[in-house]
Amino acid sequence: MSKPQAQDDEIALYTYLLLGKREETKSAQRREATMAKEAAQNGVSWTEVKLALKEYELTPQARQAKAERQAAIYRAVGAPVQLEMFDSYVSSMVNDTEAEARRRGRFAAICHQECSPPYEPGSPEGQAWMNGWHAVLALANKYYKRFELAADAVERAL
Repeated sequence: MSKPQAQDDEIALYTYLLLGKREETKSAQRREATMAKEAAQNGVSWTEVKLALKEYELTPQARQAKAERQAAIYRAVGAPVQLEMFDSYVSSMVNDTEAEARRRGRFAAICHQECSPPYEPGSPEGQAWMNGWHAVLALANKYYKRFELAADAVERAL
């Protein structure tokens, strides 16, 4: 079966749509570059953050295997080894403290996950997880609010 021959309207439509997407993409890339620069000015290396988050895209088994390979190298060169830093950030543990639960909630929010704690509803750990999740959203809302206030000020000045 051969492809249909595009007519003027189809060519015009898809050219319009694709060029619009290209501009959206470029604009989003510029905004990301601006945010990364702002993050760097505040002591946050986006490159290092992306590398750290990339670890959590791996399966727990793959993370463990990588940690063990690195630990073997560290031991061989005489550097201290600490494998505990590769613990799971997502699933709850039986003996989680409220601080650990809050950290897990923050991590879930940072990764744009749903507000669904892995703890018993109403438990202190569940509440701590929720507090951690909401704390990140409060930071983001505060960040975005300053742009809204600046836009409102410009609009009032006109």
